[in-house]
Amino acid sequence: MLALIALAPTARADTILFNNPLQVDNLMDLVNKVLDFLFTLSIPFLTAIVLYGAFTMINSKGNAEEFKKGWYIILYAAIGFLVLLLSKGLGSLVADILNNAP
Repeated sequence: MLALIALAPTARADTILFNNPLQVDNLMDLVNKVLDFLFTLSIPFLTAIVLYGAFTMINSKGNAEEFKKGWYIILYAAIGFLVLLLSKGLGSLVADILNNAP
């Protein structure tokens, strides 16, 4: 049995090269690529959420709570989009501060 293990055929190991599918070399480029993707995805999503909020407000039929619910849907969508817009600028600002520190 020990002879079978010692004399077992060995596979020849070839070199396998993997290409980087993300095409980024550092963390900042990866963050920028993710933020660009989220920004592209957020525009139609924001439009749909604002339309849903407006639809909720229109269909409130005088009910103040339903109207307020639609208003908050639109408000939170705008705040979320603003956070996404500021995230890229804030990341660049922090990187500049850290790179230019004395």
